[in-house]
Amino acid sequence: MKCLVSSIYGKTEDHEKVVQAIMNIFPEAKLEVEDDIINGVSPNIDVLLKMINQQRIRDTARQVLHKGSFKNKIKFFLNKQVAYVSKVNFVDGNSVLGDIKVIIEIDDPEAMLDSILPTNKIDNNIKNKDKGLGD
Repeated sequence: MKCLVSSIYGKTEDHEKVVQAIMNIFPEAKLEVEDDIINGVSPNIDVLLKMINQQRIRDTARQVLHKGSFKNKIKFFLNKQVAYVSKVNFVDGNSVLGDIKVIIEIDDPEAMLDSILPTNKIDNNIKNKDKGLGD
């Protein structure tokens, strides 16, 4: 697995704060600052997953990551202002101030999602009832 992260920063933004926002979510990322773009690679998404679980947004995260999966990648965006305060907030990538773009490169995105963000039992029961398989 490889996790690519990037973010633009505006002329009025402190690039060090954008770097800190990224490092809060991906502390092992190796970042490069070029012009008005910060690019990097993180060997893992452990802190992101920990934050998702702590904030109890696993179902939302699963939906966003599933929606952003294609071929061997998962693409999604995080709000960089929220990341600066060590929180996770998924966004659509159209923020005026820019967001943190994350692309996870992995052989089997669906298998990864099932292992790191399993659906909870309540969700499975609801899905089964909708299909006529539950109680």
